[in-house]
Amino acid sequence: MKNLLIYSVSNTERLSYILNFFWGNNYHITNSVEDFRSHIGAKIAYSSDQIDERAYWIQSTDLLQKQNIEPQSCNISYWKNLPIFFQNGGDLPFDILAASFYLLSRYEEYLPHEKDQYGRYKETNAIAFKEKFLHLPLVDLWFQQVETILQEKFSDYQPQLSTFRYIPTFDIDMPYALLHKPFYVQVGRLAKNMLNGNREEFNFQINILTAKTQDPFDTFSLLDTQINQYVFSPL
Repeated sequence: MKNLLIYSVSNTERLSYILNFFWGNNYHITNSVEDFRSHIGAKIAYSSDQIDERAYWIQSTDLLQKQNIEPQSCNISYWKNLPIFFQNGGDLPFDILAASFYLLSRYEEYLPHEKDQYGRYKETNAIAFKEKFLHLPLVDLWFQQVETILQEKFSDYQPQLSTFRYIPTFDIDMPYALLHKPFYVQVGRLAKNMLNGNREEFNFQINILTAKTQDPFDTFSLLDTQINQYVFSPL
């Protein structure tokens, strides 16, 4: 049973994406003010103005009503010890739907930006890095607060139960530092260290090749142990 009604003047793809992320199939959406006002139960007005004093009002910005991509002003303040942006004057002090869409869609990565040496988006450009919340599951923490508020405001509201999966992946470009390298590579590195007088490294490489020392890149047994211990299913 859907136990949440949400009002919005229009249901765009962006809005639908973030509502589905938060509430899945557990909500209805309407653009009828009359139907919204007559609804008895939990309801959120996602609108520029308050349309129903009994509803929980999230004052909307225009990000989710647009289709284009353009720079956004993301000034950080704090609410319940959590960083927020897209602040406004609703019952919630910021547009959580637009802010969450901004982070989850990685909106900023579609804007002109500086790339790293591999042609990827440079993490130092990200708002999460600049404002020091990269380590926080910020969208989930925001949503937990909203769920608590909705439970307090509407006695019949049933909160969403969050589920998570962890799927490790391993991107191994160089599985071994020396072991299993072509013979000429092994000999070349030994000769280089001998000629340069790097006796410690030379002896270390000899020990690797004679199986007295483990190749420093060979961490596969450790990975296997971790996978078995925590019952991972890596890709």
